[in-house]
Amino acid sequence: MTPATTNFYYEGPHRSESTAKEWDLSSRLETTDPANQARRVLAEFPPKYQPESLRLIDRQGFSGAQIFQVKTSIGDFALRAWPSNGPEIQRLRALHRLLSHIFSRGVENIPVPILSSQSSSVVEMFARHWQLEPWMPGKSTFHDNPSDARLVDVMKCLASWHNAAADFSEAKCFETKQGESPGIVARAEQLKKLKSSLSRRLDVKRMNAPQDFVLVVNDTLQQFELLADKIARQLTFASNLQVRCQPCIRDIWHDNLLFTEDRLTGIVDFGAAMSDNIAIDLARCLGSLLGDDKSRWDTAINQYQQLRQLSNDELTLIEVFDQANVLLSGTTWIFRFLNGEQQLASDKRVIDRMQMFLDRMKQLPT
Repeated sequence: MTPATTNFYYEGPHRSESTAKEWDLSSRLETTDPANQARRVLAEFPPKYQPESLRLIDRQGFSGAQIFQVKTSIGDFALRAWPSNGPEIQRLRALHRLLSHIFSRGVENIPVPILSSQSSSVVEMFARHWQLEPWMPGKSTFHDNPSDARLVDVMKCLASWHNAAADFSEAKCFETKQGESPGIVARAEQLKKLKSSLSRRLDVKRMNAPQDFVLVVNDTLQQFELLADKIARQLTFASNLQVRCQPCIRDIWHDNLLFTEDRLTGIVDFGAAMSDNIAIDLARCLGSLLGDDKSRWDTAINQYQQLRQLSNDELTLIEVFDQANVLLSGTTWIFRFLNGEQQLASDKRVIDRMQMFLDRMKQLPT
């Protein structure tokens, strides 16, 4: 009897064992190639989505997702492969229903995932979750042209997104309810862990790493020591505020906002979305776009309130979120380095972002 394992290699009655092994190796190499994996995944979608060309995007965000630009006969699409430690499939499906709900309410500059031939918005293959979505036009160029028109469009879109999301009720992770802000509570706990971990500062000073990384680490730790207790108190106070929590993006920042001239034509990467207070989005967005330009912060928040009013507690949370983000973002990279991610010390993107947060830390009141 022919062994069952031979069926995997079988292409004819006279294939030798050595040829079968060579074919198996070739097949395995083929299916580990990112482009071939992408084509296999795209085969799960209707014919009109099959690629005429496929391009792996060089720039990867900090989420670890892998993105392909897919050109088809009906237009361009993005195929996103979430990292193996990315969102669970049930949360992804709930997120896709949320995006579809928001799109149906008139917010059309977001990518709603496309259903496969099996009527699923998520394809499970190669130990990852994949989704196909429209390719959003524009580029993340706000800092190149930080015009008021662009800022106004971002605020209008964000307020509209929040208004549309507020009546979504199909998943517990995106429920709308009154309570403490999960983001504030999480930051309070994160700060507590960082204070304990970063007490190993002498280890950092003696670390074997590029000099530019060492310099920004030491300066960041000095600022952290000056600011940590004050911001911890702010987070403790803010964690007691009872506010409205609803679906929020939670990672809406400069690089995820795509512009065509002065119009916001795309918002991408909703993998962090979850229920929280809308202050988390305003702080994340405006902090990344405007830094410490408080007059423009006021302009932006006033524009947002043309469509969605903010309570006094929400205005308080915006400031607390922003200051906590500034403190935690730079020091989190150090925490990750200390816990084994040594490659961060040579990543220019990481060093540049740490320097940006360090510059903002120096502007915070002590």
